[in-house]
Amino acid sequence: MALTCPDCAAIIPLDDINVAADTAMCRACGTMHIAADLLHDDISDAKAQETASALLGPQPAGVSWRDDGQTLRVKARVGSSVLAGVFGVFALFWTIAGAFVIVDVATAATPGSVAHHIPDTPDPADAPDAVLLDEQMAEDGGGVLPGKQSGVWTPTVQRGGDIADWLIAGVLACIMLFFWLLTATCGLATATITIRPDRATLVKGLFPLRITHRFDPTRVTGVVEKVDTSTRVNGRNPTKIVIQGGDEIGFGGFMPDSRRRWVLALLQANLGHRR
Repeated sequence: MALTCPDCAAIIPLDDINVAADTAMCRACGTMHIAADLLHDDISDAKAQETASALLGPQPAGVSWRDDGQTLRVKARVGSSVLAGVFGVFALFWTIAGAFVIVDVATAATPGSVAHHIPDTPDPADAPDAVLLDEQMAEDGGGVLPGKQSGVWTPTVQRGGDIADWLIAGVLACIMLFFWLLTATCGLATATITIRPDRATLVKGLFPLRITHRFDPTRVTGVVEKVDTSTRVNGRNPTKIVIQGGDEIGFGGFMPDSRRRWVLALLQANLGHRR
């Protein structure tokens, strides 16, 4: 590719570029340059022009921003309808399963229900041995055991089963709530970037599932797009916006291309340049 002389803005043709020596000669002004520096400058200029072109276009849906000269605040929807649909299926399944169990347990615990009824005249064949012993002693004239009424047996209500049923119902309700929360997070999640001269934050997710990253905007070395090779959804690897500088911070892997590129251009135009 041809390079541009930074001194006189003349085009330096390929014939005057020595790749092996990393030099570029501008014949218009007679200046010798380092070819790598000129190449970097041209790439930077091209990126700046691409950024300006993206911001001059229409603002895509799902993005809002505000800049008062000191603080830039950008908010964009980053949710995935595909993931929301997958988790929604799980949520619906556990909701149906949980509803059957909860209704059954609640019905059994309702006074007057068939499951809660204790018969008034139990079958003597089911009576414990102690009651039968009472009856035998009464027939022999020996009275009954202290504290007991002969021939009367009242079944004991077992509460252990009721508690276990309610525990199972509670676990199912928690699973159901968890998947509905994931569904909402995947479908409605947002990323909010707040940039000030001395500090910046990125908050992504949906309450209460939010992740906050804090970083120094003056140490940002670049804002780029990167393909996330560790994740594959709907047959493709998502492309994230990555803020570079120290630890890399990525977000927006499931945003539509137009929205991602617009947010990328806005961050590229502002990060590292607010003083």
